Amino acid sequence: MSTANLITLADENRHQDLFLHELNWNAPDHPPVSVTAAAGETHTVTNVASYRGIRVWACDGIPGSRTEAEIDRAIAKTTTDRLVIFHNEAEQVWRWPARRSTDNANATRLTRHRHRNGNPDPPFESRLAAIQLPLDREIDANTLLTRVRDAFDIEARNESRRASKLMARMYTALERAYPHNADRPKLEHEISVTLARILFLMFGDDTEMWEPDGEPDAFRDFIHRETTPDGATLAEQLNDLFADLNNATVARTVPYINGGLFNEPVTIPPLDREFRDAVLDACAVDWSTISPAIFGSMFQSVRDAQTRRELGEHYTAEDNILKTLNPLFLDELRAEFGTARDHPDAAKLLNKLWKKLGEIRYMDPACGCGNFIIVAYRELRDLELQIMEQLQELGGDNQLSFDPTLSLKVTLDHFHGIEVDEWPARIAETAMFLTNRQCDLKLKQRFGEAPRRLPIQTQTRIVVQSALTLDWETVMPAGVNSIIAGNPPFLGISQRTAQQTAELQAVWGTGYHGTLDYVTGWYAKAVDYFSNHDGLWAFVSTNSVLQGEAVAPLFRRITEHKWRIKFAHRTFPWTSEAAGRAAVHCIIIGFAKKVAEPRLFDYPSAGAAPVERAGVTNITPYLTDGPTYWSNR
Repeated sequence: MSTANLITLADENRHQDLFLHELNWNAPDHPPVSVTAAAGETHTVTNVASYRGIRVWACDGIPGSRTEAEIDRAIAKTTTDRLVIFHNEAEQVWRWPARRSTDNANATRLTRHRHRNGNPDPPFESRLAAIQLPLDREIDANTLLTRVRDAFDIEARNESRRASKLMARMYTALERAYPHNADRPKLEHEISVTLARILFLMFGDDTEMWEPDGEPDAFRDFIHRETTPDGATLAEQLNDLFADLNNATVARTVPYINGGLFNEPVTIPPLDREFRDAVLDACAVDWSTISPAIFGSMFQSVRDAQTRRELGEHYTAEDNILKTLNPLFLDELRAEFGTARDHPDAAKLLNKLWKKLGEIRYMDPACGCGNFIIVAYRELRDLELQIMEQLQELGGDNQLSFDPTLSLKVTLDHFHGIEVDEWPARIAETAMFLTNRQCDLKLKQRFGEAPRRLPIQTQTRIVVQSALTLDWETVMPAGVNSIIAGNPPFLGISQRTAQQTAELQAVWGTGYHGTLDYVTGWYAKAVDYFSNHDGLWAFVSTNSVLQGEAVAPLFRRITEHKWRIKFAHRTFPWTSEAAGRAAVHCIIIGFAKKVAEPRLFDYPSAGAAPVERAGVTNITPYLTDGPTYWSNR
């Protein structure tokens, strides 16, 4: 049958007919469950279908996230793998299984999908089609769960590609609205601000950001209702909206935002139908499925490609980011969590680790669109959520020893960046707030509530300046809990401008050598930044920094200040999430002053996964195992 017919049955709340007769599941095998929520009301949840231990439950009514989480926890005591549907005449909320990686294994969590009855919903159709069972053969439970999870992953990838194209459409249409003789830097600045604001509002529509005071899909509805189809009034309306969102006294369906994103006056020139249509098409994307970590590559595709190359910047794929962050500090934190969780005094050790997470301060001094700080923040928030979940299990559902909306210790203002170009800096600040919202939604799914973030009170600070001329201490004071990591620009002597060479010479001082790549300026700055402090730092770099005469001046400075290589990835081909991937070969090196077990990763062939070498006692500047040495030639 067609997916349209599946949607029709769902819209009519005929969920048992949908699963038994059209999706080919088996009959229910568990009696109804009654749950009395903390607020006092009682809800009955009915098992409407099952398949090899996976059960589908339906609840008449949508009681809100907090109560939904309570009901789900009650059902979880009888059904590990489950779909839970909350519904009324107007809409329904499906809580689906989703992939979550824990201790190198995949476990099931639930994620929330809202469907408004009668409205087109292609992602919802795709998910229903994914769980339609074949009539000619049996499949096992793991295969079914995998199909559902894969459907989510594929949908997210499709939405990401679609979103990139639509963002390019908006950029082009907005660029055409400006006069031909417009000042180019001013034009690019205003377009970057405008698109970052629109991105924020579309993401807010899809992540329940306007609750409880605002309306769902408030921005999309604003474009539909408040602007004319020909786009003639769009610029004026957007200008007014952006001003109102920075004014606490104005009442609108989108609540007061505050924060740097809306506080700068920008006057958008007259627009047309083309831009309005592009915005509405972009509003149809499910932005909640898109990782803010790809925003950098998305926005790179809509600007002149040469702009990025002139700055020597390469947007970083997530697997390369984790190659840096995991061995630098995340692996150790996760191992500490595993030890604490299984310890007889688990609560004490978990709280100690939780406090430790809140003491970490992280900075990327070449942050681009924020890929590194986004992934670092997300991973620490995920670990924090696991700690909170474990503490709840130890205390019991009715003995929660903390307020999940007030107790968070990993916060946006613990993360900092330096970026020479304003465009990616704007995207980084926006993406960090949106990542924060995604993390809050995970918290809400588990505990039924999340902090209210609007108006914005806390945010990540990105300083727009050259990292080689800025005193890093003014951005984030150095300390034992400070972590520096990122992907600085790498430029050989023939690729550098005179200004970049002058910056490099100033950083290195008397230690300067003409063979040093531009990226080594960040190494020198990191050494100076930490001074006598302990800490952790790591950079992705071109492999040429470990070749020829450059090795001696680079590592002389590093070793004189007592730094040792904590981990290293030997040469591997670079991959980027941006179109026209950067054709370079890279290494990653991480440093600490105290190194118990150095980790060295090899690559058997181009494109192969990294293989950790066993028994390494010390990593040399040439990324081999042995005593530290270098050649002066």
